[in-house]
Amino acid sequence: RVPAGRGQEGDVRTSDPTGIGAVGEVAGDAVSASPEHYRALQETPAVRMLLASWGSGERDRLHSHPTAIWYALTGMTLRVERPGHGSLRRAIAAGDTGIQQPVTDHTVANVDAETAELVMFELRNHRPNHSSGNAANAPAAIFVANEFQLLEQHGGYRLVEAVLAPSRETSLHSHPFSLWLALTDASLRFREMSVPSEEVKLTKGDVLMRTEVRAHTIENTSPSDARLLILEMP
Repeated sequence: RVPAGRGQEGDVRTSDPTGIGAVGEVAGDAVSASPEHYRALQETPAVRMLLASWGSGERDRLHSHPTAIWYALTGMTLRVERPGHGSLRRAIAAGDTGIQQPVTDHTVANVDAETAELVMFELRNHRPNHSSGNAANAPAAIFVANEFQLLEQHGGYRLVEAVLAPSRETSLHSHPFSLWLALTDASLRFREMSVPSEEVKLTKGDVLMRTEVRAHTIENTSPSDARLLILEMP
């Protein structure tokens, strides 16, 4: 993975994929303004999960975003334009992540030859308590060695990547309320104490919502590595 903030000479690289910050007058919602480029995968009172995609040479319409955490599914070079403020060119590597501050009136164009895709988690001020069960004595997922990597953290939200080898079972751990995106096909077995195990089969691109925080383990029962992107919410 190329860390966020690094790119080729001359590229504008910051944790904000637009690089333009929180300025300007409020433009339309991204999904309403450009439904062909922004699709809501899941929505809760705390977050909206979007898939953003642009074909080669495509540009979306004027729109805005609240604070968001993002993850690049592909490599891409984007041109971001703001009316009256010029444009900038932004290179992003597959697997890059970042935190985007609220950004208002702008458009984004894909100037690469291939389709560009990234996942955005638009954060909301609502902070519901989704806790259920008892996770006492179970460490948070990010403290389980080798299997969970903390990618980004902001205001109680954590973006975590899980990579489980075939037949690998994690140590006992817990999650708060969370959204899971399958980065690969995966067959998983969730085990909780004194509760029958749960078998979950995911196809790449599937979204899973987990509401419990009870202590559990996860086993990868598929024949290849299982990769998952997890947004944990406050």
